[in-house]
Amino acid sequence: MKIAVLQMNPRVGALALNAKTIIESAVSAQKSGVEILLTPQMALSGFPLGNLCYQQQFEKQLQEALQQLKTVRNITLLIGAPAIIDSKIFNAVYVLRDGEVLACHLKQYISDKSLFNENRDFTIGNKTTTFDINGTRLGILIAEEIEQIDLIENIKKENANAILCLDSMPYYLHSNDEKIDAIRKIANGMPILLSNAVGGQDDLAFAGSSFALNAQGEVTWRAPFCKEGLFELDWNQQSFSGRLSTLPEKVEEELYTVLVMALRDYVTKCGFKSVCLGLSGGLDSALVLAIAADAVGAKKCEVFLMPSQYTAELSNSAAIKMADGLGVKYTTIPISEIFDTFNKSLSQRFEGLPEDVTEENLQARIRGTLLMALSNKTGALLLTTGNKSEVAMGYATLYGDMNGGFAPIKDIFKTQAYAISRWINERAGREIIPVEIIERAPSAELRFNQTDQDSLPEYEVLDAMLSELMEHNASAEQLVSMGFNQDEVAKTVKLLRQAEYKRRQGAIGPKVSRCAFGVDWHQQICQQFKDTLT
Repeated sequence: MKIAVLQMNPRVGALALNAKTIIESAVSAQKSGVEILLTPQMALSGFPLGNLCYQQQFEKQLQEALQQLKTVRNITLLIGAPAIIDSKIFNAVYVLRDGEVLACHLKQYISDKSLFNENRDFTIGNKTTTFDINGTRLGILIAEEIEQIDLIENIKKENANAILCLDSMPYYLHSNDEKIDAIRKIANGMPILLSNAVGGQDDLAFAGSSFALNAQGEVTWRAPFCKEGLFELDWNQQSFSGRLSTLPEKVEEELYTVLVMALRDYVTKCGFKSVCLGLSGGLDSALVLAIAADAVGAKKCEVFLMPSQYTAELSNSAAIKMADGLGVKYTTIPISEIFDTFNKSLSQRFEGLPEDVTEENLQARIRGTLLMALSNKTGALLLTTGNKSEVAMGYATLYGDMNGGFAPIKDIFKTQAYAISRWINERAGREIIPVEIIERAPSAELRFNQTDQDSLPEYEVLDAMLSELMEHNASAEQLVSMGFNQDEVAKTVKLLRQAEYKRRQGAIGPKVSRCAFGVDWHQQICQQFKDTLT
């Protein structure tokens, strides 16, 4: 029996459009002899839905889309969709064949760790669901249900030959491998086919790589990474089999591919025609430009150089070199005179007070104001360029360099930014990002001879501490016991806590780690807890 997985990039709320995509794929699959078409979790509505499922018109449009799907003939469809029953909303899978609903599985388990707030929005089902086709009995599960041994055992009791799981797994590094390992531990001889969504949705990314496991837990089929499409495999009464698409060989390639996809989808789904950013001659803005050029095309990117009296000539020349190399339009807008005017306007009030971070932030806010004006005037999406290390430490200016609508590298540590930048050049066989940008000491260039390490630990050390603090909930004492310097630990813990108010006001960016600011990291701004060192 031929089966096809529609690795789909749904548009949230676009039920008619999503139905059209499924129908077109079903017709194509049926022509090539496919018996079953599997879609991702919530393929019909897009996911996550938030409060959209409570809108008055939502149920009407949902029913209309389901009626459209019922027009498909000669193929069994497994459609991930909401089900509204007696005014209750369920996360469901409809099994459709020739206009009939053969089964409707209502999700029975929702993890407390779900990023989708499903416990608030959905009612829990209470029945095991199986159906028969061509002498094969198949069980249905949704997302994290596949990791619940009792649900798998219930399907086994109904003499199922295999399980079909509809998923929308939010991506983070190594998430696919971890999912497979988790299933292997409890599948207990049951072949499993899992369909996954693909694409960017706000601050989440879905990376595809749908897969099948045989009874021994071996991967016997896999769809491509970060690629939409209709992908076929076979079922032979004992096992799924088909082509194993290759995965990215390097971590840097994997992360970069997801970042490009996430930005492309944010631009496309929100209706932007172009993007813009400030190109400083530093690593982060250079990496963001490389991502943007791949995501939307160099001709749809515009960058602005905004030098001050503190900007090194190397910064200007490297920024121009990169823009020219990619064929990206650039404009230079010096800010020195504007900065002087602001200082003059504030001189009476600032008289007798020493220069400090205020004057540094003023430069960033001038740049941020100019960039927002240019974004407003042209309609281009302004990309902000802060990395995870800076966002964690508050090493960015609110209403300044934090300005923007999307933050492509918000979940990328500085050390990862360096590694990805080197990989970009290695892949291209030339300098996409000028080597002088990669090799120079990082600096905000808001005063003479400034470097990031004037006020932060070395990034290799800082990123290692942040990883322990965020992903493993390490305490300050534990960090010191690991060998980190006590003073640097105390400073890092303090800055991480203090910068929460900034992060709440920053742009969203795609989650690519186990613990990303925004979707995973939930801290109160006003709090009295202190992780002290004894």
